[in-house]
Amino acid sequence: MKSGNKRRVSVGFCIGFGIIVLFSAVFLELNQHRISGFILTALLSPLFFWFYVHFLSTNKRGLFRFLFWPVFLCCLALVAGISWPKVKRVPAADYRNPVKTEVVRLADGAVRGVLDRAGEIEIYAGIPYAKAPVGDLRWKE
Repeated sequence: MKSGNKRRVSVGFCIGFGIIVLFSAVFLELNQHRISGFILTALLSPLFFWFYVHFLSTNKRGLFRFLFWPVFLCCLALVAGISWPKVKRVPAADYRNPVKTEVVRLADGAVRGVLDRAGEIEIYAGIPYAKAPVGDLRWKE
């Protein structure tokens, strides 16, 4: 075997590539993407790695090697967009044409609700009422 046919990939490339793929998988998991995102990432990553090893590691042209990263990152972003989790919108009232309440001004902004069918109860839905229990709030009431 001739020494000119050996394909070498730097350790830095492998580490950087692995970190990006790992970050992409963590992003998909934390945002609860559909399984299609994980499958596409699992198919695209080895394909891009193979492409780099077989074509770009021996290519001395810097432009193609430079374009590898933006194209790879755009493909991962496209996968994230394709597999974005569906948002289920739940209406505050389960009947047609609910009557809206007056605008209530709070310290954090203005909100508007709807009245129930009987017109007796004001419903304000979808308002976040507490901070996430992280950091100093962890394990506290």
